[in-house]
Amino acid sequence: MKQSKVLLVGGILFLMFAGVALGGTTGKISGQVFDKQSGEALPGVNVVIEGTTMGAATDTDGHFFILNVPPGLYQVEASMMGYTTLSKTEVRVNVDKTTGVNFDLQQSSIEGQEVTVVAERPIIEKDLTASQVVINSEQLSQSWVSDINEAMGQETGILIKDGMMSARGGAFVDMNYIVDGSSMNSGVVGDNYTGINRTSIQELRVLTGAFNAEYGSALSGVVDVVTREHSGRLSGDVQVRYRPSGTYHWGRYFYSNDMWDWTNFDLDYWTENDGGRPDLTPQERLSMWQDFVGNPDPIMADYNKRGEWQLEGTISGGITDNLSFMFSSRYLRGVNIYPQALKYNPEWNNQLKLTYKFNPSMKLTLSGLYGGYENAGTSKSFTHSTELGRNFIGNRGTSTQITDPYAFHKYYPFARPFNGDMEYLDLMNFSLKWVHTLSASSFYEVQAGRLYEDLEQQQDNSRFLAQFPVEYEGDNWYWADHFRNNYVLGVGQFTSLEGSPGEWLTSKTAVNSIKADFTSQVHKNHLVKTGIHFKHYDLDFESINTLYRRAKRGNLWLLMEGNPIEFAAYIQDKIEINGMVVNAGLRLDYYDPRGERPVDFWDPYATRAGAEGHPEDVPDGIFPGWENIPFRETPSRLRLAPRFGISHPITETTVLHFSYGHFNMRPAWIKILGQPYRWVKGMDDEPTPGSTPLIKMTGNSGMDANPLLEFEKLIEYEVGFDQDLAGLIRIDATLYYKEAKHLTTRGLRTATGTLTSGTNRTDAVTEIRSNSEQKGRPVLMYSNVGHRDARGVEITLETRFMRNLSVRGSYDFSQNLAGLAGWRQIYEPEMNQVDRRHAGDDAEQKWMPSHRFKLNGVLSSPETFGPQVSGWYPLGNWFINLFTEYRPGQVYTYHFPEDLSTEQNNRRWKAFYNTNLFVNKVFHISGVQPSIGIEVRNLFNYKMLSRPGGDNLENYLRTGELWTHPVSGEPDEWGWYSNQKRQVYLRLGVSF
Repeated sequence: MKQSKVLLVGGILFLMFAGVALGGTTGKISGQVFDKQSGEALPGVNVVIEGTTMGAATDTDGHFFILNVPPGLYQVEASMMGYTTLSKTEVRVNVDKTTGVNFDLQQSSIEGQEVTVVAERPIIEKDLTASQVVINSEQLSQSWVSDINEAMGQETGILIKDGMMSARGGAFVDMNYIVDGSSMNSGVVGDNYTGINRTSIQELRVLTGAFNAEYGSALSGVVDVVTREHSGRLSGDVQVRYRPSGTYHWGRYFYSNDMWDWTNFDLDYWTENDGGRPDLTPQERLSMWQDFVGNPDPIMADYNKRGEWQLEGTISGGITDNLSFMFSSRYLRGVNIYPQALKYNPEWNNQLKLTYKFNPSMKLTLSGLYGGYENAGTSKSFTHSTELGRNFIGNRGTSTQITDPYAFHKYYPFARPFNGDMEYLDLMNFSLKWVHTLSASSFYEVQAGRLYEDLEQQQDNSRFLAQFPVEYEGDNWYWADHFRNNYVLGVGQFTSLEGSPGEWLTSKTAVNSIKADFTSQVHKNHLVKTGIHFKHYDLDFESINTLYRRAKRGNLWLLMEGNPIEFAAYIQDKIEINGMVVNAGLRLDYYDPRGERPVDFWDPYATRAGAEGHPEDVPDGIFPGWENIPFRETPSRLRLAPRFGISHPITETTVLHFSYGHFNMRPAWIKILGQPYRWVKGMDDEPTPGSTPLIKMTGNSGMDANPLLEFEKLIEYEVGFDQDLAGLIRIDATLYYKEAKHLTTRGLRTATGTLTSGTNRTDAVTEIRSNSEQKGRPVLMYSNVGHRDARGVEITLETRFMRNLSVRGSYDFSQNLAGLAGWRQIYEPEMNQVDRRHAGDDAEQKWMPSHRFKLNGVLSSPETFGPQVSGWYPLGNWFINLFTEYRPGQVYTYHFPEDLSTEQNNRRWKAFYNTNLFVNKVFHISGVQPSIGIEVRNLFNYKMLSRPGGDNLENYLRTGELWTHPVSGEPDEWGWYSNQKRQVYLRLGVSF
């Protein structure tokens, strides 16, 4: 038995005997009950959560606790014979938190007397041992955000870029999104499904500190979403969001008649240029050209004539006393601000949750999710991200959209037919969760689930080729004469038709998982959680280019299939003593690719005499039966990770917290199992046995997977304090340090862009150089040679002095370092070359400072505020949410030609600034709350200047003059700015 398997079994036995936790979906209420007159603790008091079957009785010291409480607002009641019943409302419970509620009961001789008070809002969070942000459903409903990433982007230390989130200088692939205990990460390339409906969310948490041992598969952070679960009255929320048509990019409409491609190609031009059609007169050429540019494909040309709308609704409630449901649906008819190959970019997401309570101690929950999108704009997946080698195969682009008004494919029917992909995603996730309360102090949970993801990226060649067919002559193909001669004149800028019509990417992944968790309040000071989690993957991935621009067949294939497994187990103790909280835990992570690898990477087909599997009587070269050469199993990996955190109250208004943790994350499966299609030149022609082959080990671009990869590792330290100032302002300040190594992705991202200098490439690879390479091209193989460090400070100030006004401001400063440490080039032994390591400064990035300022304010008016008009209050129930973000520009290196200095990072580009606004009015009509609101993105229409390169940058730095378009020579107003123009959305909603 492998040593790792022995350790695995030992770890499982250790954890099982330790006792077996909740995957972060509920919280806890605890407190103490006293006699108001004497101050003595009261035993035997009944404490219940009204409207539920949850409750507890106080012990001899007056203590009580209620476990397994879903997040939300509750009314908690304490009652005892001879005492007035006391109820406290607006008791908020958060996931994995302990909400303290104490009662002072008044003796009474009147039976049934009851007093209701509003629970005191905690001044500071005394059980917060590591940084996290909690966003509840009420906050989401009052905000300008439309999805969970935008909600999280308002928080300290979080960066949202191109719809992807990173935390504290980490990479996008370092995050793990969890919904009701189920991970939304398929594991193939490291991306997460984020299309959760905003109105379905009860609580959203972002864990960025040294999070507890129950969370894994992440280095930078965890996003934990808990959706609504109701058993009471029927409630719902329906919203419509609409943006009118318009031109939302900077610059003029791409197809207007005053563009250069209209004004430049006049009669004088066609008199001097025949455009390859000398048989036509200048006027005929002009008419032909104007017909061409004046009749672009309407799918592309009408991009500014389509309005965008979204419909979303969530309804929940009880069907019977024991059965409750939650159903949520969203459909977005998305409209790109640029021309693209699809008319719309639709998105959809449907969620269903059914909960049946057999009795107060047993509950079964069935959850389902179906979502997806069709997209021709900026890629929504990670398959083209810099963290994964830009492209998997070929020179395929990331989208079909046109962002340059004079791009050569501006007049292509269906936009970029060959160098751009359209994405299609269907994702389904189902889970069945059983929760059994064994006693007032213990319960267990078992959850089984299946996630299925079907991702395709391909061009719509069928439509294009049906209209403009390709003809073949030998190994070459060309456009049919009717298209070349009768449709486009010879203007090279707009008639170059290059690309590969035989490209596609498909990824079909199924993840079957099961986990068991056990929670027990083993002592009034100890809440123990422990659990196990198992995953089985079914992977089928291919990225193929089978038709070059001038050839029928190419061999650019990247394939992956297999059934790898993962296992995790943890144990954690939450210790609460006199207000101090300690979280201590240990996590075990294990994965087994269950794949095969060549015995010799240099000779994967064992073509050399003496190689394992090569017949003794056959010289170097191909041999009969080469398809059956021996392979070795890919190794499994196992790693332990301790976690520790402490929250120590110094006074009633000051809490110190410290956390420390080790984190392990498996690299994406594509980096471990994905292999380019290896082929031997001449194999298709049945090579002669013994002939010397030329082995092509990789495609045009993309990376070779490495079956020997290990866990990526990170150690994080965090220390901070939480301070209340006279009940008016809360201050939270945190210092952190993160040290990561053995990375396959070194790409730290800052608020100002990627850290890497002179390149967007952030993957960590080693070059494999072999005599068998085609044309000497090296193989690029993923390897654990990346490292990065991040250190920073985060400060958050939150107002407390007004009930109808909340202001939250944050500042974070970080410095980041990324680099490569390990083998840079490895040579085949017979090449007599010396292997090379990365040489330090030439691979490392300097410490890159980053600042961010965020300000979020919500102003509301009471329902009866202002004058009354015909029974209603025009100024009542208004909500105004204003969010502003500012960050300095990107640090970069530039010296004028006459400047001989070599200082790195000597300049900083223009700052980023943005403000979003949401104004909403809510009406109350017979228990229904209609609403109307306006959402404004980029309120002040701020223009964020892009940083040019080359002569344009030098000229701008010397003169301050903006650059011109390289094709037309006119001011390049389309390319000057990197953000979008102001956009206004109308929101209509109704809640009940």
